[in-house]
Amino acid sequence: MTNNNNANGDWKTRLEELEEEIHKATPSNQSSEQSTEDVYPYVEMDSETYFAKRVAAWMEMTRDWFNALSMPGKVIVGVSAVWLAFSALNMVLHLISSLLSIAILGILCYFAYNKLIKNNQ
Repeated sequence: MTNNNNANGDWKTRLEELEEEIHKATPSNQSSEQSTEDVYPYVEMDSETYFAKRVAAWMEMTRDWFNALSMPGKVIVGVSAVWLAFSALNMVLHLISSLLSIAILGILCYFAYNKLIKNNQ
């Protein structure tokens, strides 16, 4: 028990030392209100706004990269994008087809079980 109290005391003194170092490192003419006003816009930004800004920045960066390509490069990127989109669509359609096949097979097995097994009992 005394080790726990001693450890808490060590942490408290270390925290106080760190606070003193921070206060020494910050200029004395800057008030705490002024420093919080500088940070305020970043703290108030919610995750949706942050995500929207990140996506917009990424889109702008991608658009600039695409516009910097030569014409053959743009054609290659365009064809690759269309090929990738059709591949993704093909994958989704195969997944839906597989799920429907499994569902139909499950329904057929259920009815076969009801007709053959349950009726014999």
